Order: sequence, then C-alpha cells, then structure tokens
Amino acid sequence: MRRYFCRRLVGDGPADYLGERRSARAEERGPIAAHLVPVCRVNRYALRRLRLRLLVNSTVIVALIGAVATVATAIVGYIVNYRAGVRLHEANRELADETHRHERELAEKGQAHERQLRQGERAYEDRKATYRQVSKWALVTAQQVQATEPILRTGRDPEPPRNIPDEEWSRMLVEVGLFGSPDVSEAMEDFRAKVGGFRGHLMTYRALREQDAPLRGESGTAMLEARGEVTEAYERLNAVMRDELASL
Repeated sequence: MRRYFCRRLVGDGPADYLGERRSARAEERGPIAAHLVPVCRVNRYALRRLRLRLLVNSTVIVALIGAVATVATAIVGYIVNYRAGVRLHEANRELADETHRHERELAEKGQAHERQLRQGERAYEDRKATYRQVSKWALVTAQQVQATEPILRTGRDPEPPRNIPDEEWSRMLVEVGLFGSPDVSEAMEDFRAKVGGFRGHLMTYRALREQDAPLRGESGTAMLEARGEVTEAYERLNAVMRDELASL
C-alpha cells in the first residue's frame, strides 16, 4: 500500500529516476509530495534491505534445518544401527549357545554310547565266563548220566566222570545269579530236574534188579526214557546260552 502510494506521488518509469523531473513533479503536486519523495526512496531501500535480510535469514534457517536434519538423521541411523547390532549380537549369541548345547548333547550321547559299549563288552565277557562254567558242569553231569547203566556193556566201558568240586559249584551258582539271564537259570533248573528224575529211576531199577523183581524191565524202560530227557534238556540249555551270547 505504501509502495503504491509512493508510485502515485512520484511516478513510474525510467525517467522518474533522473531526479529533476521527479522533483519538478513533486513541487507541482505540493509540499507534501516533495516531502514524501525521499521518504519513499528510503522505504524502497529499507524494503530491499528487509528482503535481503529475509532472504539471508531464510537461507540461515534452511541451513539450520538442514544441519538439524543431518544430525537427526545421523542420530536415527546410529540408533537403528545400534539396535540392529544388538539384535545381531543376540542372534549370534543364541546361535552359539544352541551350537554349544547341540555339541554337548552329541558329546553326552557319544559318551553314553561308549559307556553302553563298554558295559556291553563287560557284560558279554562276564556272561561268557559264567556260561562256560555252566556248560562244563552240564557236560560232566550229562556224561555221568550216559555212562551210568548203559544199554550195551563192553569190557572197555569208561567210568562216569566225577562231580565238579563243591567250591567250583558254589562259585558257578553265584556267577549265574549275578550275570546269568532268567532263561538260562530256567534251563539249568529244568536240566537239574531231569537229572534228578533219571537218578530216581536209576535207584529204583537197581533195587529191583538186586531183588530180581518182575518189574525190573518196566523200571529199566523208565530209566532209559529219563536218560533221553536229560540229553534233550542238556542240548536245550546249551542252545539257550549260545543264542544269548550271539545276541550280545
């Protein structure tokens, strides 16, 4: 509004800046116009300075905003990178913990497997030694049964072998109780029962033979059947021990 007022009083165009025409026209319009000429000129300069100052201030403000934005961007980037680094570190730590836990589990499984192998080897050796004693006892007992009162006698019939010593018998029973399986123990009891049945029929047969009783033939047949049952029980006992050792 002030600028328009100054133009109306002073005039527009290139010739207005010459000074003489401007002053002449101002005098024609009156003392107020002549007084306003320098005021308008001063206001124009002030407006130019104000515009320049505003431009400078705008530039400074833009520069400040840019600097603040740069700093803010740097801070945000640092925070984002820091959080990403923390998450990456946590992920790497969890992965390392999982790897260590997996390695520990594998090591424990390996150690358990090795212990099982060693225990299996010890159990196999202990059981094999025990069954060797059982087999020796069963063989001696079966030979005694076969050599007692044979069906056909010759002048060279061997004498029945002697029983195993009492200490060896007791040690065998202890080891069977510790290292033997229930199947082998059951087979041993069956074999002993068959041997006991044979000996019972043997005593009856001998008693009837001494008395020359008429039932001696039937008693002899029962004794022969009992001898066959002893042989079957002996073979069954050896089969159970052999299959068991083969499965270990």
